[in-house]
Parts: sequence; C-alpha cells; structure tokens
Amino acid sequence: MHGTSLLERFTRTCVAVSVLALSASVALSQVNPPAGQQAPAAQVPAGTAAGQVGQPGAITDPNYVLGPDDLVTLAVIKHPEFSGDFLVPPSGIVDLPVVGRLQLAGRTVEAVSADIMIALKKRLLRPEFTLTIKLPRVRRVYALGDLKLPGFYDFRPGWRISELVAAAGGLAVALVGNGVQSTSLQMYDCTVTVVSPGEHPLIRQVNLGDALTGVESANLPLAPGDTVTVASVRLLSVYVIGKVNIPGLKLLRADNAGILEVIAMSGGTTVDAVSSAVEIRHLDKTVDVVNLVPYLFQHDTDKSSLPAIRQGDVIEVPESLQKVAVLGMVKLAGVFPLEDGRPVTLADAISLAQGPMPRARLSRVGLMRVDPVTKKGIHYTINFGDYLRKGDARLNPLLRPGDIVYVPETNSIDWGIILASLGTFSNAYYNYQQVHQ
Repeated sequence: MHGTSLLERFTRTCVAVSVLALSASVALSQVNPPAGQQAPAAQVPAGTAAGQVGQPGAITDPNYVLGPDDLVTLAVIKHPEFSGDFLVPPSGIVDLPVVGRLQLAGRTVEAVSADIMIALKKRLLRPEFTLTIKLPRVRRVYALGDLKLPGFYDFRPGWRISELVAAAGGLAVALVGNGVQSTSLQMYDCTVTVVSPGEHPLIRQVNLGDALTGVESANLPLAPGDTVTVASVRLLSVYVIGKVNIPGLKLLRADNAGILEVIAMSGGTTVDAVSSAVEIRHLDKTVDVVNLVPYLFQHDTDKSSLPAIRQGDVIEVPESLQKVAVLGMVKLAGVFPLEDGRPVTLADAISLAQGPMPRARLSRVGLMRVDPVTKKGIHYTINFGDYLRKGDARLNPLLRPGDIVYVPETNSIDWGIILASLGTFSNAYYNYQQVHQ
C-alpha cells in the first residue's frame, strides 16, 4: 500500500511539473515568437483612425486634414468587399462601398472615421475598420489663368497670392483680336479667385493690383490644395481714322468699351471734325452713325443710346467741310473750319486768325456771305470795335459756313478790291467742296 502510494505521488508530481513547463514554454513563445514569425496582430477597435495601426510612413495625427491627391485605405475587418484604396479627387468627394459618397477633402481623419462608423453600423452589427493614409498628398497649390507659367507648385509656408504669382512668372502677354499683340497686362485689369477645397469650398476674389501693391487684406494667405486663378478682362482692338489727334490702333477693356472712351484714347477730335456723324464700321459690314455733339460739347451723360464697340471695329471721324475765311489785317489770314456742334461768332473767327494787326480798322470789318435762297452775295459792314468796347452782342454775329470776314487797313472798304482778292479763294473753296462731297 505504501509502495503504491509513493509511486502514485511521484507520478502526479512529474505530470504537474510537465504541465507547468509546457505552459511556460507557450507563454514565452507568445512573448518572443521564433525567428521569421510575427506576433499576432492586436485587434483594432472599431473606427480606428488612420495611422493608428502602425503602418510605416502613415500619418498618425487624427487631426490631419485630408485633401485632393491623398491616397487612403479603408480596411473593414472580415469584409474585404467593403475595403479598398481610394484617391481623393479635386472635388474632395469619394464614393466608398456601403458608405456612399463622402466628403473627405477639408476634413480631419477623425471626423471622416466617425461618419464611416455611422454608415457601417447600418449594415454590420459590430463594425471594425481602419482608415489609413496610405500615401499622403504632395502639398501643392495650383496657379491658373493669365500667368506666364501656369501649373502646380509645391506649397511653402507663409505663401500668399504675391508669392505664387511671382513663382508663376508674373502676368502673361495677351494676344488680342486678329493676332494684334498688346503690351503686358496691367495688374489692376486682373482679378484673382482663390478656391480652397473642403466640404463647403471657400471662394474668395480680390483685385490683383491690390494684392501686389501691399494691400494686406487683398494679398490672401494660401494653403495646400488652393487653386488660384488670375483672369484679365478681355481686351478689344479697334482702329481709329479721320479727324482725331492720335489716330491708329487702340486696345481697350471690354468692360469699358464705348465710343467716348475710344475718342478719349485718341486724344479727342480736331477742330475740323464732324462729331455729329462719326461712323463705326463693324466686321459684319454693318455701320453705326453716331452724333457725339451732345456728349462732347453739351455734357449729356446718358450713354444708353450709344452703340457698343466690337472687336475689329473701324471708327472714322470725318472732316468738316464747313469753313470760314478770315482775310486782311489779321496776324494769320486763312481758311478755318467750323467746329461741329459749336457756334462760331465773328470774334471767334478773328481769334482763329490770331487777332487783328495794329493797323487794322475794326470799326469797318466786312462780312460777306451767300444768300441760301437767291445764291447772291450779301455784304455787311460791322463796327467790331464797338463790340470790343461796349460788348454789344448784335455786333458779334454768328457765322455761317462759307462766310468771308475781311479786316481792312483803312476806314473805307473797297468791296471791288476785296472781291477781286477773294476770287482765287472762292474758286479754291468751291473746288474743295466739290471734291469732298
């Protein structure tokens, strides 16, 4: 009995030691796995955010803001059909399995994970998943529009509109109309639109000139993913001929393209211009005839009736055939145009001739005109000296086209001599009118 009892005790002790040794071995193998094997992966809690699963190079900050070109991995445990890699597009919206269309750009990983959890719970009892940034995007900003070097640029901390425009080479040179090249665009002729991605994209617009000249509120700070578009106003090319001070090709803003602006760019009309019959010839061969007298001389501000200027227009300001002659004892005798739309008096005509000479007899100024009905000449003698002394408006008559003013040297006017001397002028003036009509 004692022998058997001792044998049983020994056997039980050996078994117990073996069990303890085996348990210790198993425990050690779990803590330190054999070479070439990995420890079992820890179970990831449901809704774990990107980077918290220990992927090499993954973003570990749950506050990381997703944006276009981020490559994210959604791994739903035991449901590979709900998993996959997804590239965030420029719109920032990704179509995820089960979850559906979800805004990623502009939101943190943590916020997106919360939405995924809500969607998965509608299909799975206890969803477990990971949202990982497999490949973070390059931090870029995009420069578009009227720039010399549009494209994308690696974002640098502290960048504003001015830095991006400089990196893109500044403003481009505009090609306008039929291959007519303008000078470099003016910065104040351009607007800048900054679009920042997000669930509700932020759109801001400023004037480029303000942004580049130190207006801090206009020189907006940029962030990765922003798209900056520089847009200039459209320019029109028109050609101006005829009686303006500076004829030739004109480039003007499409948002401020009016006939009055074109005339102003041309230095205004000359004194012998017919401002009441300015022609605007369009490329479609239609013609608009415009009376600019109310706007140039009568200060009319209602421009609603003026025709629009179009690309390629030719604008002609015709020459006036309405002229008067001032002869005799004046400093600059000759033929002078009557400015269209402006009444010209005897005093105006003598002023055009640079005034009387010292030996002039202003008390006997002669005026000859042709009666429009009888076509016969009518002669007047006017005491212009009294007008200068007394201001009597009756002695300063309005002149008509074709009038001839003669300032004599003596107190008496010999009309025979005057008419003889005017023969050459009358013939030349008549021939001039015939040629130009």
